[in-house]
Amino acid sequence: MRAQLATLKEERLRFHYRLAPELCEMADRIETTITGDTLSSTSHYNGPKPGRIQSNGPLPRTAQIILGIKLIKDQLRAYGDMIAQGDRIGLIVPRIDDREYVLEALESDPELTGKAQIIRARTGESDDRGYNPAFDAARPVVILTEKGSKGLEFRAVHWFFCDEGQYYRTTEIYYTMITRAKTRLDMYFERDLPMTLAKAYSPHEKVEW
Repeated sequence: MRAQLATLKEERLRFHYRLAPELCEMADRIETTITGDTLSSTSHYNGPKPGRIQSNGPLPRTAQIILGIKLIKDQLRAYGDMIAQGDRIGLIVPRIDDREYVLEALESDPELTGKAQIIRARTGESDDRGYNPAFDAARPVVILTEKGSKGLEFRAVHWFFCDEGQYYRTTEIYYTMITRAKTRLDMYFERDLPMTLAKAYSPHEKVEW
C-alpha cells in the first residue's frame, strides 16, 4: 500500500482494549506481537476484573464436560448483561467430531437446552453444506474447532481436550487460542497440560510446578 499510495497518511494503532491483563501476560510468554510490543504493555482493558485463567485436569473427557457445564451456567449469569449486548461464550475443541459430542452434552442439561450452537468454518471441499458462520443471538454458547475460532472473540473460552493433537500445533496456534478469550480462559486436559501452556500458565494463587 505504501508503494502504491504516495500520499498515504499512516497511523499506527498501538493499543488494544479487549484482553484482560492476565490473558495478556500468558500470551506474552508464548509469543510477541508483530510490532515487537507486548500485549501487556499496550493493553487498555476496561472489562470485568480480574481476568482469570484456570487449568482443569487431569480429567476424563466426560468429567471435563461436566465441569464445563457448571462453569458455563455460572458465566451466563455473571456476564448476562454483556451477553445481552452481543458477547458470547466460546467452547473450542480440537476436532470436527468433538463439536457434536459437546453439543449433545449441553442439550441434555435443562438449563442449557437451546442455548448452544455449532459454528462451522469452510472446509475447502467442493461440498460445503456444513458451512454455517451465522451467530444466533438466542444461542450465546458457541461450539467450534480451533481452526474455526481464528478471528473470533468471546467473553469466556472453554478449551476442551487441549492435550489432544498437541504435536500438530504451532506456537501461533497456542497464542491464537489464548487470545480468543476476553476475560476468562478455562483449559481442560485428560493427562497433562501441553508444555507450551504449562510454561506460560502462571496462576497467582498457587504454584503448578
